[in-house]
Amino acid sequence: YTYNREICGLMDYAIKTGRFEQALAVINKSIEADPLDASLFSFKARALWFLGRKEQSVTLLKQMDRLGKNDWFYLREAAYSYFIMGEYAQSRRLLDITMERFEDRGPVLIWLKLFYTHMDGNRIQVNKLLAELQKAFDEGNSGSPAWFISLYHLSIRKDKNKAFEWLEKSFNAKEVELTWFLQEPLLEPI
Repeated sequence: YTYNREICGLMDYAIKTGRFEQALAVINKSIEADPLDASLFSFKARALWFLGRKEQSVTLLKQMDRLGKNDWFYLREAAYSYFIMGEYAQSRRLLDITMERFEDRGPVLIWLKLFYTHMDGNRIQVNKLLAELQKAFDEGNSGSPAWFISLYHLSIRKDKNKAFEWLEKSFNAKEVELTWFLQEPLLEPI
């Protein structure tokens, strides 16, 4: 990241604790200092969305997609932001670009691919992707695979019991995504 880790921590903490206006203020100062860091705009879009400003958030991401087209972190975060906002075509487009240009296939990208593969009705590929997340969890890989398996069971299979089971595994593995527990919109049903 080109921005200061302390500032990143402040943004992250503010968003994850529901302090969206504070997060936006920190993000705006960061953008002022480094307006060419596309990933900062993905954070800003997420903060705007949490503040109920979806249209502004989507517009910002669409404006920044060109600047971030070669930035793995921007593409990953923007693809997920579009996803949680229900902008599936945009999310899928950025996911495809990310998968095409970069070898890093962290659990969030596998999960997004799993979701779209499920939408396409490709059960064989869904099982392969789910097995890939399971393997990542079994091997203790980073990126919170149990968290994303939980989201799979909750958002795709609508199985709250399995979702809780995998959230517990995520907790026991001390996965970093658990810090999103209070703000993750996909967990609202539970």
